[in-house]
Amino acid sequence: MRTYNLSELDWKAFERLCIATLQLTRNKKVQSFSGAVDGGRDGYYEELKGNYDRGNLHKEKFVFQFKHTSDERKSITYSLVEKEIAKIKEMVINHQINNYTLITNYNLTDDNEKKIKRNIEKEVGMITVEIYGKKWLDDMINLHTELRRYVPRLYFHSAFSIILDEKIIEQSKAILQSKSWRSNIINFVETPAFFEALNKIEKDRFIFLKGESMSGKSAMAQYLCYELLMRHPKYQLIKKNLKEFEQQFDPNDCERIYFIDDVFGVHSTDTNFIHSLSEDTFLFVQMAIEQGAFFIFTSRDYILNEAKKISSIVRYKRLYPEIFDESNFLQVTKFNDKQRKEILYNHIKYGDLPKVAKSQMKPFLNEISMHPDFNPELARRLGNYSFNKNVDTSKSTLEHFFKHHNKYLQDLFSELHKEYKAAIVFALLHESYITSRINTEEISGIVLKEYKIEDENILIEALKKIDGSFVRQEVINDRIVWLPHHPSMREALLPLLKDSTEIFITLADFDVLSREASCLTPEGVYISGDYWEKFTEKLFGSFWETQKEIKSIDDYYILKKDELSHFFAYKVSESYLVWLHREKTDINWSEYTNSFFDQLSDVPSFDLAYKLERLGLLSDELKANVIARIFDIATRKFDITFLKEGSVKNLLGEVNFEVLLKEYSDNGLEKAEDLIIQIIEDAENSTNYENNLNTDIEQVFENIKMLENYLVEKGLLDDNWEIELDNLIEETESKKYDLEEENQNKCDEIIDVFDDAFYEMKGEADPKKSLVIFMNALNEVEDMYNLEYTQIISLLIEQYKERGSSELPYLLKVLNLNSEDFFNDVDE
Repeated sequence: MRTYNLSELDWKAFERLCIATLQLTRNKKVQSFSGAVDGGRDGYYEELKGNYDRGNLHKEKFVFQFKHTSDERKSITYSLVEKEIAKIKEMVINHQINNYTLITNYNLTDDNEKKIKRNIEKEVGMITVEIYGKKWLDDMINLHTELRRYVPRLYFHSAFSIILDEKIIEQSKAILQSKSWRSNIINFVETPAFFEALNKIEKDRFIFLKGESMSGKSAMAQYLCYELLMRHPKYQLIKKNLKEFEQQFDPNDCERIYFIDDVFGVHSTDTNFIHSLSEDTFLFVQMAIEQGAFFIFTSRDYILNEAKKISSIVRYKRLYPEIFDESNFLQVTKFNDKQRKEILYNHIKYGDLPKVAKSQMKPFLNEISMHPDFNPELARRLGNYSFNKNVDTSKSTLEHFFKHHNKYLQDLFSELHKEYKAAIVFALLHESYITSRINTEEISGIVLKEYKIEDENILIEALKKIDGSFVRQEVINDRIVWLPHHPSMREALLPLLKDSTEIFITLADFDVLSREASCLTPEGVYISGDYWEKFTEKLFGSFWETQKEIKSIDDYYILKKDELSHFFAYKVSESYLVWLHREKTDINWSEYTNSFFDQLSDVPSFDLAYKLERLGLLSDELKANVIARIFDIATRKFDITFLKEGSVKNLLGEVNFEVLLKEYSDNGLEKAEDLIIQIIEDAENSTNYENNLNTDIEQVFENIKMLENYLVEKGLLDDNWEIELDNLIEETESKKYDLEEENQNKCDEIIDVFDDAFYEMKGEADPKKSLVIFMNALNEVEDMYNLEYTQIISLLIEQYKERGSSELPYLLKVLNLNSEDFFNDVDE
């Protein structure tokens, strides 16, 4: 169970924490006497007890006192409370107080608790006394994650002070000082996925976070870094890419936390970078882990999926199965209702909006948090004054902010002063990391000329002013660099440059050119015929530029050709291909029609080959090579793409198609069985096996059915097909059942623990003892399955809902999750 160094809070912050805890766990009407003459009271509320009809209705009066210490090692004793006796007596006589509760971050032993209660009751008389120490506060913060909003800055200060006080390395200090890191740490909400990641990395020293754009992967990774720093204060925090790690690896210095964000590419799969890696890269990662280092990788789903298809990664997966094991990959999923509210609360509460703007937003925040387009990055923008200077805070405007966030960002960019536009473009148009000082005459000159800025210092100052809103500083391999604050901002704003074709071509690198440009449609940055020559020269020039560190010419063809294949297949017109074939006579189409992806579907090289064939640009020899590659893949794996209408089928022709169909008539079910076995093996170690498993297996059987229909139509269906298919279905269902039963048994055991706890709690009149029962149940399950409190609570709520259990309302009551207004103090 996590503990908190509450001694680092000042008195006001500690009082706010105590009041919030009481309002959440005792009564929403508890009020603070902060700033007033409290007469010994820090908190107070009244409550009617008894029954009017029976004539025993009476008013109970509760008073709360908070004692804070800056020394977390101290325990509270009666001598520290003795001076309060006179005030307590006065409150009983003058205000008829019935209950006195002391809350403190001092340690509280059983003996001291009994002594303090006994002496107060002896001196004061008829009064109920309760005392809660540091452990109770730790329990409440762990149990009610929304209380962590009252100590978020504590997390930052704690880890940050370790780094600064011990002066571990300058890079760690620079990373932790950046505005983007501070903001993410302050506003992060701990989800079950976070605790799963924390448990995983503490156990295995490695975690790979994957998810959609703006899902919070990087923020979770940063928060994991802070948690690890607090737990391992001698460690260094290092942010590099894998190649830089390989070049600087020191096996004698592994007390390090390596954060490698967007490990295989930021916006698209960076095959150039991936192929620049070697077996030593992952050997060194494995060696560093064995020596005690921590590694945190992140990637967007689609980038990771593409990277896994690249031949070198396939080879590394075989060589280093411990690193690429599916159990190391954690999906950063969508947030539940409560987590959405916490995220939005933090960004509004701790953002830099004026108080009046927060107050105007407050009535709509509950509903806005449920918006289908809600995500942490948009919540960050909503709480940032730079994005909301001239915007009204009506409900319709807030809904528009989330629903049309790209359009909103584009409109905002259009209204910025020219120096800020120039600063954002400076960060947007260079895929490589950009140093904080402008030292490239060409780049700075073009930006300054385009936006009519006379002095490059104006551009530098503009970058500094929008740091934390539109751009951010990062430390990459000991360099301070400027980047868009979030990758999604690049995707939203880059289309605005479609009317500035020349500056786009001049400034963009290969990745941006191949991803954003189009010689086919006006979508993205359209390159008209007038610019084909300049664009093509820059495209291939930047292609070669990325290969400077490559030692052999053979490696060149492996690196970026798949991105070029994709570009030529989908983003250029037929007239451009004809022009390119005529003007660039040295172009070798064989390099772009031969893919290293070990599959037939969604491979651009096959689509490009068919496109070239239709234009008469594909030689007979090249076509034969493409068909041979199709045969190689289809005969080794269960891949029936060749049955579907499209480039692969059209390239094969009728004769080759019949040959492959006969192969699948003889061996199709055997290939399908091998694929199903692999899917189930992968699912056994996955944290989200059920959805992926069912979806993947359903797809296999849909493909089997499609194959069967073709075989029937051609009269090629084997007599034993039905029997073999029934056996395959039966074996698959049996293996799925075993997995599902294992998961269900786990859920049943957890439910049994809490059913027993709730039964005991309902028979316990003392709320304090009842809470102890509940916490014991949480600790028991925590020990059984190595789960954090929030993971257990989420599982309980989900299972009780699925089972329609009558215990669900009781659980929600225990957790006080039916609170009236989550955002009631967001503007205070």
